[in-house]
Amino acid sequence: MFGKSILTTSAVLLGTPAFSAVINSGAAGIPAPTSTVTFDDPAFADTTPVATEYSLLGVTFTPSLYYRGTSAWEAQGINGANLRTGDPVANPFSILFNTPITSAAFASIASPVTAATITARLGGVDVESFSTEINLANESWYGFTGIVFDEIGISYVEDTRLRIDNIQIGAAIPEPSTAMLLPLGLLGLLGISRRRPSK
Repeated sequence: MFGKSILTTSAVLLGTPAFSAVINSGAAGIPAPTSTVTFDDPAFADTTPVATEYSLLGVTFTPSLYYRGTSAWEAQGINGANLRTGDPVANPFSILFNTPITSAAFASIASPVTAATITARLGGVDVESFSTEINLANESWYGFTGIVFDEIGISYVEDTRLRIDNIQIGAAIPEPSTAMLLPLGLLGLLGISRRRPSK
């Protein structure tokens, strides 16, 4: 019904054409993430609201999700400490990244099964979105690659609780000033080599 990984629109990242893809009920997340937030450290008491507590690891949540020290539902990507969406139920909610990135994925399960919409945003503007079903299956990974975004929004329709675990974060986009310095530096090197006096 839903594809495991679907190529979608083309994009341009720092002048290099790329293809964006969604990870929809995947058996794995993104390849070689730069970091993964597992929720094992720091640890909190069960049901502690979590919003900015993992900001040093690169993510925050709005509204607050709730800490769970263990998972009664074991699925691929869901193990040990994780976050859940109730009580009260957080729907919709967002995973916010500290800086724009090119890829990210997270593991999620739900019982009962729910239809969901997962949306990548940059500065609050929708960049990419897909509809899916979140359940207790082992293919529990969702995310985006090949686009630039700083938020993943999740909304769902059923009276259920989601679990979120192992948020994988891909490469950060350089600050605009840093990205501009690279070509200028190369031009400077070319100028120096041209100005060298011939012997």
